[in-house]
Amino acid sequence: MAREQISVTGILMRQRAWLAGIPLVIALIAGGISGFHLLRLQAFEAQGVEATAVIEDRRVVAHRTTRDGQTRTRRSFYVDYEYQTREGEVLTGMNQVGRGFYSDVNAGDRVTVTYMPDDPRLVELDSGRSFTKVLFFGVPALLSAAVAAFVGWRFWRRTAAMLRAGRRGERRNAKVTEHVGSKAKVGDDPMFWRLRWRDHAGVEGQSLSHDGMALERWAPRGSEIAVHVDPVTRQAFWERDIFER
Repeated sequence: MAREQISVTGILMRQRAWLAGIPLVIALIAGGISGFHLLRLQAFEAQGVEATAVIEDRRVVAHRTTRDGQTRTRRSFYVDYEYQTREGEVLTGMNQVGRGFYSDVNAGDRVTVTYMPDDPRLVELDSGRSFTKVLFFGVPALLSAAVAAFVGWRFWRRTAAMLRAGRRGERRNAKVTEHVGSKAKVGDDPMFWRLRWRDHAGVEGQSLSHDGMALERWAPRGSEIAVHVDPVTRQAFWERDIFER
């Protein structure tokens, strides 16, 4: 097999490197939502006009969902209010608020609201709830971004080692000792399989993930395979995992 037949894209695909994109997508979506609420808070802080509002009513809306035979109830809290702009216009509105804010007010109470001067109906009533949204989406976004960076770094580190092994690494003969199934299963069968080997120097190693039937065709137990050793990390890789075929 010619050593020139190496593709970075092919190596990444054989490692299923696209899995690193899952936490990245989560980070982008959650980060976008968190950023929207943060910008909204900053806009109210920089441009908002304060006014005194009167609580006219408050109510709880229950949302029931059934899953696995169990019914769960999620409650949302709303208040109706009336306020007057600095131009003297009297407006009414309804906002969803947090449980704490809802518990602290009653009909007839006076509270401070902030509205945007160019659109007085755009009101910030419970800034604590908005900040909670920033954290609620921001923390998962940061965690997902960290996971994506870590997984991506591991994929690239292994890819670099495989490239070095294929281009200038020592080639060794090895004997397949076993096929090992993953802990993740589809029904009763492992989702994927890896082969393990022992090379002529007595060093053991294992392949990337493959379909079990394909491994039986390519490298049944007891068969001879070729592996290439990364000159930097001394990690060995199965020839089929490195080269295009």
